[in-house]
Amino acid sequence: MKKMATILPLVFLIITLTIMSAVSAQVSNGWTKTLMKGSGESVIQTTDGGYAVTGQAEQKAVLIKTSSDGNIEWSKTYGEIGAPYRSLSVVQTVDGGYAIGCLARSGFNFFKTDSTGNMQWSRGFFYGLNNAVELRSVIQTSDEGYFLAGGSANDNSGFIVKTDKDGNMQWNKTLTIKADSLFLRASAQTSDDGFLLGGKYLFKVDSLGNYQWNKSIEVSSICKSSDGGFVIIGTSLEVLKTDPNGNVISNVNYSIPTDQYYTSKKGVITKDGGYAFAGTIPSSYPMAEFYHGYVSRLNSTGMIAWVKEYSGNNMINSLIYINDGSFVIAGTNPYTLSGENNNIWLEKISDSAPSTPVVSSTPSSTVSPSINLNQESTPTASPTPSVPELSWLIILPLLLGILPFIAVKLFRKQKLHQTCAKLVS
Repeated sequence: MKKMATILPLVFLIITLTIMSAVSAQVSNGWTKTLMKGSGESVIQTTDGGYAVTGQAEQKAVLIKTSSDGNIEWSKTYGEIGAPYRSLSVVQTVDGGYAIGCLARSGFNFFKTDSTGNMQWSRGFFYGLNNAVELRSVIQTSDEGYFLAGGSANDNSGFIVKTDKDGNMQWNKTLTIKADSLFLRASAQTSDDGFLLGGKYLFKVDSLGNYQWNKSIEVSSICKSSDGGFVIIGTSLEVLKTDPNGNVISNVNYSIPTDQYYTSKKGVITKDGGYAFAGTIPSSYPMAEFYHGYVSRLNSTGMIAWVKEYSGNNMINSLIYINDGSFVIAGTNPYTLSGENNNIWLEKISDSAPSTPVVSSTPSSTVSPSINLNQESTPTASPTPSVPELSWLIILPLLLGILPFIAVKLFRKQKLHQTCAKLVS
C-alpha cells in the first residue's frame, strides 16, 4: 500500500504533463518570421516541406527559400535595379527548380532557376509598352512548358503567353474589353488543355489561347478541387465551382458581419470542404495608405469559424493551405507606401487556435450560373463574439496533478487514525 501511495502521484503527474504538453502544442502551433527588409508577394510550399517566398529587396526581385519552420536557408536577388524589380509569382518546377514571374518597367519578365536559386535562363515578352506590367500567374503545364498571365494596372489589356519548357514563346494573346480592365492575377490549366483566367472577370480560353467564354466575377484565386474541377475565389468573398473543363456548376456569396469591408486577395480550399480567405482591410485612418491584414476561415457548411485580424500597418498578399492543415501567409509587415521600413513577412497560423473572435457568415443560397456574381454584400455590425476558451484545458491538468497528492495525504491520515484506534483499544 505504501508503494501504491508513492506511485499513484507519479502516474497522475505524468498524465498531467502529457495533457499540458498537448495543450501547449495546440496553442503554439504556429510562428511568425521577419525574413529581411523589403516587401513580400507570394509563397508556396516546396517539396521538402519548406517554403519559397517572392518579393522585392533592394529594389530587385528576390527569391527566399526557408525551412519548414520559416528559417531562411538561402536567398537570391535578380536583375539590375529596376528591371525586373519585383518577383510576384512562383511555381516549383518538375526538376525541383523555380519559375518566377516579375513586375518590370515594360513588358513581361520571367525566369527559371535551379533548386538553389541560381538563374538558368530569363525571358521577356511584350517589351515596348509604356506601363509597368505585372506577371501575376505562372503555372507549369502538362507538357512541362509554362503558361503566363498578367497585365497592367494602368492599362485595359490582359496578356497571356504559352512557352515550351525552356521558356521559348509558342503563342501569345492580348485580351481586351472596351472601357474595362482585364488585368489578370490567376490561372489554371483545365482537363481539355485550355485555361481558366481570373482578374476583373473569369475567362476560359482553349489550348491555343482562343477566347471561349467569360463570367462576371472579380477573381482573386483559382484552386483545384478534389473532384478534378476548380473553385474560383472572388475578391468580394464569392465562391464559384466548376467542372474539370471549367464549366460553372454553382456559386455562393459570403459576407462577414462587421463594420469593416473585407475583400479577398487570396483564397484556398481546406481539407474539410471549407475555405479560407486572406487580404487587407483599409484601416480607419483619414489617409488610404494605412492597412491591416486578415485571414477568415469558413467551415464546410459555409459558416465562418474564425477571423484573425492583424493590428498595426501591414499587407497580406498570399495565403496557402499546407499539408498539416495549417495556413501560411506572406506579405509586408510593417507596410508603408514609402517602403522605408518595410519587411518581408512570413507566418504560419494554426487552424485550431485563432486569436480573434468568431463571427457568423451569411452564405446566400446557390444560384444559377447565369446570375451576375459581382454583387457586393452590405457590411453589418458584428455580433457579440463567442471566444473559444482554453482556460479549462489549463485548469483541468493542474487539478489532475494536485488531487492525487491530496488523496494520498487523506489516505495516510486515515491509516494513522486507524493505527491509533487499534493502540487505544
